[in-house]
Amino acid sequence: MHIASLAAAGHGRAAISVMETALTTMRDAAEQGPDAIHDADVRFHEGLAAASGNQMLSFLIEAMEGPLHAGRMRSLRGHLARGGTVEDVIDQHARILERVKARDPAGAAAAMSDHLEQTARDLHAALMPEI
Repeated sequence: MHIASLAAAGHGRAAISVMETALTTMRDAAEQGPDAIHDADVRFHEGLAAASGNQMLSFLIEAMEGPLHAGRMRSLRGHLARGGTVEDVIDQHARILERVKARDPAGAAAAMSDHLEQTARDLHAALMPEI
């Protein structure tokens, strides 16, 4: 949540462009499957980290790309199993970007919190399916 708040408070145009491009790629990749969406999702979060101005966050996002891949794939499977759609996930990212572009730190943090809470529910559904 802090990353989104920082990004909203001090983003530059280049980082916004990265996030916008990633969001467009997510929408274009929705029919291609989870791996294509994952790559765009990583780019989005890299852009968010860059917009935050915190190089450590950028480094962490980049360094954790590999380990996070399995978690993101599980999260998406859980989301779909719960009746969600890929478009839902894309819309969560769009809300984050909207609040960052509006330079609304509280709104960006709230949108990120919603995204992370949804991700937690999705992971739970993927890892603990009802018997």
